[in-house]
Amino acid sequence: MKNIDQTKNKLNTIFKRYGLILSLLFISLVYSGSAWGGTYYLLMSTNSNPSTMTSKGSQTADDEYEWTVTVQTSGNNYFGISTSDSYTNLLNASGHTITCNLSPCTSSGQHYNSDGIDYYFKYFSSNQSSTVVIRYKASTTTYTISASSISVPVVRMGDIPTPNPATNEAVTAYAYLAKTGCANVTKLRIYIGKDESPTKSSPYVEYTTGNPYSINNEYAITIPVDSLDKIAGVDDSFTAYIKATGFNSAGESELSDELTFTYNACPVVVQISPSSGEMLLDSITTFSTSVSGASGTPTYKWYVNNVEQSGQTSSTFDFTPTEAGSYAVKVEVTGDCTGSATANMTTCNSPTISSLTLSSETTTPWEAVIITATVANTDNVVFTATGATIITTENSSTEWEGKFKAGTVKTYVVTATATSSSSTCGSDTETVEIDVEADLVRSVNSQDGPKNP
Repeated sequence: MKNIDQTKNKLNTIFKRYGLILSLLFISLVYSGSAWGGTYYLLMSTNSNPSTMTSKGSQTADDEYEWTVTVQTSGNNYFGISTSDSYTNLLNASGHTITCNLSPCTSSGQHYNSDGIDYYFKYFSSNQSSTVVIRYKASTTTYTISASSISVPVVRMGDIPTPNPATNEAVTAYAYLAKTGCANVTKLRIYIGKDESPTKSSPYVEYTTGNPYSINNEYAITIPVDSLDKIAGVDDSFTAYIKATGFNSAGESELSDELTFTYNACPVVVQISPSSGEMLLDSITTFSTSVSGASGTPTYKWYVNNVEQSGQTSSTFDFTPTEAGSYAVKVEVTGDCTGSATANMTTCNSPTISSLTLSSETTTPWEAVIITATVANTDNVVFTATGATIITTENSSTEWEGKFKAGTVKTYVVTATATSSSSTCGSDTETVEIDVEADLVRSVNSQDGPKNP
């Protein structure tokens, strides 16, 4: 028993002495790998001063690192690899080699001294592509510049759930990505042809809420009634031919396979008046409608910026804008189906003249008086006075000037009128009086007659 205890004690002593060393050796063996592995940052600039370089992101790998970046295509692109997002940690690239696979392409090393420290990095220049792939291999300290490996998406169309929609009904179509490697898809688009195949100049609707887009995942894209009605024009129905495309940094894909459906436009035609223009802030603007093609007595709903206006169910609508901005005033008219019309309006303020000042209230014939008007919300001011000449000048958006001259001795009433480009926004007027009095000195001199020499 004693021998057993002694053996245990010896083993414990050995473990205490050498266990830590064995453990460290084990960890070293488990985690041994590339001597170059780690995280590197790509820094770039269009200026040879390294302090202007900004990070294009980091990559963590064993040996080979890759960045896809947008570059300047008409000048030099300076870049370096750093162990942080700061240029002060740039790797010394003086012994590194660079291969540029763009054509044509100039590439070389760059040396810059800043605050007594030498920085060595690289640059390349090519007019071939604005998107390139920069690869760095740490074990051989080599750089490779290549054209972007990203390709445009390949987009296919799924079935249309309702290929024969009801009259005046939106249509949903499905599109999906059918190719891997078309990274960073930003949107899908469906082009619509009226009674013929669409082209990329045809009307379209876009889908931008799928990010990140996945391969073979179908995305439901709704073609709204407003878009279909606009394509229909005066026709009651048409055959819609649709094709889809996708977008990423490499561009837009080709048009996909084609699907068709028949769209039956609503016969209810609605017009709204005014249909565009300006509304005076804090004043009532009345909108009215004219309707054709509706059977029976139609019903009305009014919306302002897509918000239904409670209780507004007649063919006219009075609206008072209380905040400056743009407003979409829409009316929906329902008979057998629903037609609509929208007025796109902006607000304006009424022009004002806050003051009229004179350089002098009296003058003599043909001697000028300067009239200054302080104004707001106007793009034109006119000065008028019967029998007088007034030359108008805009000094600034808030100050206009009139140069008054008259030859007849009398009192003149000068009217200043400020207007807007839209008659809807009104005008403002102010008046001031100027007395033209006889020039007594000149009159006396003329009565004395010529002097004898």
